[in-house]
This record gives sequence, C-alpha cells and structure tokens, in this order.
Amino acid sequence: MRFGNVSVIIPTFNRSYCLTRTIDSVIAQTYPDWTAIIVDDGSTDGTRELIAQRYSAEERVRYVYQHNAGVSAARNHGIELGDGEFVAFLDSDDDWKSWKLELQVACLRRCPDIGMVWTDMLAVNENGDLVDERYLKRMYAAYQWVSKGDLFTRRYPVSEIAPGLAPLFPGSHLFTGDIFSQMIRGNLVHTSTVLLRRDRLNRVGGFDTDLRSGEDYGFHLRTCREGAVGFVDVSSIHYQIGRPDQLTAPQYTVDIARNFLNTIEPVIRADRERISLPDKTIRGTLAYAHAWLGEQLVLAGNAVEARRHLCSSFRQQPGLWAARMYVLSFLPNPAIGRLRRIRQKFRPRRSDPVAPGPGPRPRKVLFLIDTLMGMGGVEGALLKITQQLPRLGWNCAIATFRLSSNQEFVKLFSCPIYHLPLNRVLSWRALGVGFKLYALVARERFDIVHTFFEMSDLWGAPLANSARRAILVSSRRDMGIGRTALQDKLYRLMRNMPHQVQTVSEAVRRTFIERDKLAPERVVTVYNGVDLDRILGVAPWPNLAESFGLDPRGAMILTGSGKVQPVKGIDTLIRAAASVCREFPRTNFLIGGWLEGDYPDELRRLAESLGVSHNVKFIGQSSQFWSILKSVDVYCQLSRSEGHSNGLLEAMACGLPCVATAVGGNPETLEHGKTGFLVEKEDFEGAAARITQLLRRPELRQLMGDAASATVRERFTTEKMAQRIVSLYDELLALHDRSLTSPVSKIR
Repeated sequence: MRFGNVSVIIPTFNRSYCLTRTIDSVIAQTYPDWTAIIVDDGSTDGTRELIAQRYSAEERVRYVYQHNAGVSAARNHGIELGDGEFVAFLDSDDDWKSWKLELQVACLRRCPDIGMVWTDMLAVNENGDLVDERYLKRMYAAYQWVSKGDLFTRRYPVSEIAPGLAPLFPGSHLFTGDIFSQMIRGNLVHTSTVLLRRDRLNRVGGFDTDLRSGEDYGFHLRTCREGAVGFVDVSSIHYQIGRPDQLTAPQYTVDIARNFLNTIEPVIRADRERISLPDKTIRGTLAYAHAWLGEQLVLAGNAVEARRHLCSSFRQQPGLWAARMYVLSFLPNPAIGRLRRIRQKFRPRRSDPVAPGPGPRPRKVLFLIDTLMGMGGVEGALLKITQQLPRLGWNCAIATFRLSSNQEFVKLFSCPIYHLPLNRVLSWRALGVGFKLYALVARERFDIVHTFFEMSDLWGAPLANSARRAILVSSRRDMGIGRTALQDKLYRLMRNMPHQVQTVSEAVRRTFIERDKLAPERVVTVYNGVDLDRILGVAPWPNLAESFGLDPRGAMILTGSGKVQPVKGIDTLIRAAASVCREFPRTNFLIGGWLEGDYPDELRRLAESLGVSHNVKFIGQSSQFWSILKSVDVYCQLSRSEGHSNGLLEAMACGLPCVATAVGGNPETLEHGKTGFLVEKEDFEGAAARITQLLRRPELRQLMGDAASATVRERFTTEKMAQRIVSLYDELLALHDRSLTSPVSKIR
C-alpha cells in the first residue's frame, strides 16, 4: 500500500463524449499524489483510442479493459488494481472541483476514527448549466427524515482542517458520527463525492455485482456499519443530470426500488439490536420500500407482483399511498400508461430514497409584497432573489397590491407579477381582491408564500394559507420603526401562523422575538447580499466633480442610496461635516436618494446655518450609484435605525472604508477598526473624528477598503443570500413532506 496515495476508480461504458472532462478534473487536483484507474466496461465507442491518444504521457493515468460486466464489477476491478492508502470513486460523466482530494485527505488526517468522508454536490444539465448548487438533499429523499443533529455528534471548522482552503469555505464544517442506523432509512451518500480509507474498504468488501443499478446504497450502508464517517458541507463535484444512459434514469427505477428493499430487509433482520431506531420507524421504512416498489411495478405494468408489495406495505404500516396504488393496479395497462403520462406532466416527481431520475420539477414560490413602486431596499433585495432562485431550481412570482406605473422599473423583474390593486383591507374592494389572491394561490399551486410588510403579513398570508396549505414565510427587514400599536397586537396574535420568520440581521431577529413573542426556533437570519460581479464590472464616474458642481480639490464623502428621511440621520452627517470642514474645508459631502417632503429643505437650512451649504450637495437618486461609489473616498451612514443596510454593503463592495452608526445590523456587517469605524447614533463629533482620521491617512483608507471588499465577497453576495434562502425553503419543505410521508415525524 502506498501511503498518501489516492486510487481514483473511474468506471466507464461508452462515455467517450464526456470522459475527458472527468479525467481532466482529476489531473487538475491540487493534491498531487493520486493514480487514476479507468476501467473500461466493454466500450465500443473508441474509448481505448481516446485514452491512448490523450493521456499516454500521463503516468498517473492507467487504463484497463474488461468485457461488459456492469458498473459494480468495474469498480471492484479498479479497487483490486489500486494500492493507494485512500480510494475515491468518480463516475465517468461527473467531474471534481480542483480542491476535492486536498480537502478530503486533510479531513481523514484530522479525524483518524472516520473511515469515509463525502460532500454535497452541484447539479448541471447536459449543456453544463448549473441547476442546483446543493443537490444532495434534493437527490436523496432520506434527507427529509434526518437532520445533522440526528446524524453527527462532532463538527470541525474547515478553516482549521485545511487552512490553505479556508477562504473558499467560510463557515463550512466537517461533521462526524456513526450514521449506520439513519442510513437504514435510505441512502445519504453520493459515490462520486466519497473518499475512503483502504483499511475501511478492505473490511467492507466491494460492490454487489448482482446489482446493475442502485448498487451504491448497499456499499455505503456496509461502509457506515463498520464505524464513524464524515460529511463536509461543501459541493465538491459537478453531477450530470438528465442523460438517458445514466443508471438513475427513469427506466431503471424498478431495479433501484427493488434493490433498496432487498438491501434493507436482510440488514434489519441481522442488525436489529444495533439499529437505534424505534420499531415504528423501521416498520415505516419497510412500508415505504414496499410501497415504492409496488408503485414502480404498477407503472411498469406488472400488477400481480405490485399487489404483493403493496399488501406488504399495508401490513407494515397502513398508508394512503399503498392503498391508492393497490386500487390503480386493477386498471388495464393502457389506462395505467395514460395515468403515468398525466402524472409526469402535472405532478411533481417524488424523490426516492436512492436516486432521483432526471431531477425534480422546480419548486414554486410566491412573493407577496404590499407595494412595488420603486427601487428601495426591499425592492432591490426582491429583484436579486427572483433573479437568483431560478438558477437553484425555484420558479418565482410576485403579487403586489400597489404596482409602479414605471414600466422600465417593472421590466427589471423577469418573473410574473400579479397586480391586485388594493389600498385598504377594510373595504368592499378587499373582498374581490381577496378572492383573486385565493384563486391565484390555489391555481398556481405555490409551495411557499413569502410575505413582506404588514398588509401581506396580516391579511394576505391567511388568505394564501386557506387557498392551499402552502408554507408561509414572513420577512422582517427593519427594526419595526413604522409599525403601529394595533399592528403590534395583530402580529402577536398571529405569531404562530408563519412557519418561519426570516430577518435580515441578528439584531432584527432579537427585536422581533421579543416584540412579537415569536418562538426563537421559528426565526432565522438571512443577510442581504450584493451582486459583486456586477459591481466590480462598473467603472468610476468620469469627472464626478464637474458633473455635480463639486470642488475637485476636496475629498468626497458619500451617504444615502434610498429615500432621504429623518431615520437616515442626514442631519447628523451635516453636523459632522461642519466639524470636518474646520480641518478640511474643501471636503465634499454628497447626499444621494429620493428628495421628498419637508426633510430635505430642513437639511438645506441646517447646512446653511452651519456654514457648509457649499460643501453639501444633494445629488438625488441615480441609476449610476455604483459608479459614484467608486469615485468617492469614504462612505458615511449615520442612520438612527437599520435592519441590514444594502447601501453599506454596496459601499464596502466598492472598496470604500465606511463610518456608520452602531445600530441594527451595522455591527454585524462592519468590523470596527478593520473595515471601517462604528460610532454611536447622534454622535456627530465622533463621526467627524473618524472621517477626519480617514482623510488624514490615505493608506488606512486603502487598507480598510480592501478588507471591506473581502468581507462582502466572503459573506454578503447575492449567491450566498439565495443559497441560504433555498436551503431554508428546502428544510421547510422537507419537514412538510415528512408530515405527509414519514411514519414518525410531523411539521409543527
């Protein structure tokens, strides 16, 4: 055995069209000590010639040919030929991230008690387009019945295990534990993500060669039976979905279902004392396995055998699924075929415990928002969400009670927008609008209804819930400064209606747990995110001083991006400007945002009274705000209240040092002394001192600006925001599905 070496087993059959991408991903590994063993299982498409032509000079790539015997035999052949301390498997239509082996070897070195480590995976279609960045839980239905708490007992930060890879995986962990009992409920491990120790593999033995599909589950179950394993919550492979030659394709579902049943039945008989699951759960698992096989047999036209399994399912644990399929089994085959086609067209496909087929249909979410009138903070966040979620398998729609007449603004949203005009819920018009909302939710069969603001939360959500028992998610995006006493009472009264409340910062979360008397476990934080790639692609504003009548010899201080109103603390900034200008009299203070009401006039009078009217410039709302950000020196936000400021995030993304008040989510975004400075609200002298400090020291501005940009990249991108939302949605749906299909679990 060669210590440190990884034997990479790649079985293939007529995959010359994609095999080179797979092998190239191994060659690109940052961990250099590996040997790739390509086992050709009888290919007739020129695979041998392709390997000889392309990889003859690569000593670490070995090619062997065998007569067609199936993927299990091919993998076993590769295992016998390999002599590495570790063994990895890679299907010939998948490919690895370049750091996969480096990370997993480090995990096995860090935890010598675990014999295997696996990861999540990205799903891509035949064109290479990303379908899902976290596909593991969608592929393997067993995840709907277990959580990390059920599976693992310890966790280790990836930053400690592999410090050199830490910037790639902020917040990721290695989880370890004995998962054998939970694996009885279905497969949790995807083979191409796995790295094993050779000594664990020797105890487990190879893959079952009697199985032509669904063979992975039995192997991984035996691997977990031999001791602790580990999971890293990162996606290390690109998993190809939708190809007809995959062993998880629909034509193999009868075999996969049969193999699942044939795998768990003998294990349950032999290891019942070791399996730490209640009898009811085990009976439910067996009932599920028989019902699943019975369903697939009915759809395949084998009604006699199907009835035997459906009866066995009912004996283990009575359920509507088995009963319904038993009745359908008496229909003639043409009728069953027609039902199957209708089912595939109109119904979401049930994930199975072992493999998903070509992939589930996209989930549907309706965002219900009081107004969609212009690009404010919430509207901007909603735009980003509706742009990102379709890439992660979710179809989005928006319903609103007030819609802007500005078609250029409306066209920014690529998803459907339903306008339900309504100003007051206490009106006759509300009855008609309520009926339309009810009909919309019922007709479109939304999985989740996600509400924003008071009318949507308190009036729209109950209607949506009565139309279809969709999951309700409510957002809290500020500290609730505009809510009335009556609304507070209603929120407390209806506190148990939403399945989840998503807040934009921990400060907002704490506020509403107390204010609305919410159960803490129902309230989660989803930080805002910015489109970093788009921001980085924007050029600075040419001739900014000339465009806005500024003093080109002075520094540029910018604030604001939304509506200019008292809560934004612009008056505090103007008072600070008076202090700054005593040392730097040419400094320009730019105030961006909509100018409405009396407040802007009050600010102008204040600036004039303090002698800085020539320093303070109101530049209004601009679609080129990022270009302006890239042309100034400091961003200053002295708000009296904030949830999680998009303006602050955008300024940090542009590489600006920031001075902000320590209110709401600002301290969670801005690290004092590293990415900028925090001051107390109303403390204009403290703000002036920090601005002056930054103006005196250009090198400090650069240092803090670089750190601010790095912070946004690591924590606050639109991709991370969308992934967090989708993860929360998927967890809610798994709990909901569990209440419908699991014999032991209910959603609260």
